[in-house]
Amino acid sequence: MEYVIKKKLAALALCLLLVMSVVLCGCSQNVEANKNRKINSVNHRGYGDAPENTLSAYRLSKEMGFTMVECDVCFTKDGQAVLLHDDTVNRTSNINSQGKVKISDLTLAEARELDFGSWKNDKYKGEKIPTYQEFIDLCVELELYPYIEIKNGATAEQAAYLAEVVANSELTTVTWIARNIDFLSQLAEIRPNDRLGLIVNIVSSKSIKALAEIDKGRNLCFIDVWYSLLTIPQINSCKKSNMPLEVWTLDDKDKIANIDPYITGVTSNFVNSEKLFETL
Repeated sequence: MEYVIKKKLAALALCLLLVMSVVLCGCSQNVEANKNRKINSVNHRGYGDAPENTLSAYRLSKEMGFTMVECDVCFTKDGQAVLLHDDTVNRTSNINSQGKVKISDLTLAEARELDFGSWKNDKYKGEKIPTYQEFIDLCVELELYPYIEIKNGATAEQAAYLAEVVANSELTTVTWIARNIDFLSQLAEIRPNDRLGLIVNIVSSKSIKALAEIDKGRNLCFIDVWYSLLTIPQINSCKKSNMPLEVWTLDDKDKIANIDPYITGVTSNFVNSEKLFETL
């Protein structure tokens, strides 16, 4: 009996391995299909050799040939929008604290006193946390197209402010991404021509339906899914619903080259998918 159970478990493990290898590594024919294909190649938090979510990281994105960049937006204690991935500043700053310090507990002036660069490399020592306004200004200056992620949703007033900064810039359109469907719904009303991406770990019929309900034919809506958990059935669900699909975060060139051609965008720390497809 024990032998039979072990044999069945081994067979199940093999099946799962085969399924995952097809999804993660792709099929060889995908390489041919991806040759010279246009794809949204998004640099994750700026180029990965620089401290994330800093102006230096986005300048490096430009140097490395990216035209699309992703950022994370949070709000300080005094309501200022800044770029930061975590709720706290401990991981990416030089703050001297035994406990966790939330960005929402600091004013902008207090956050600006911290060093957000030296944790990555001494050459970035003294790097300041950027404001959202500074990021948008830099995107205009460098002709970068932003993917703006709101980490924890936003109030109606905060959403209006974020949209206003874009409206007052020279950017024609941007892409908003969030896990909070209510935030995307707010942006759909304020910015009817922008792209909206719902961030999910796993694609579900519920997430597709929720996003479809706020798509009034003006915004281009898409699912933005964690690539490591993506399966063929999930891709097929998006195909069936005509829901565009992008993935995050993927740094393996071979996996990107073999990616399912239905996927229209890849967020990566280092790999420029658009240039990769040109060289396949």
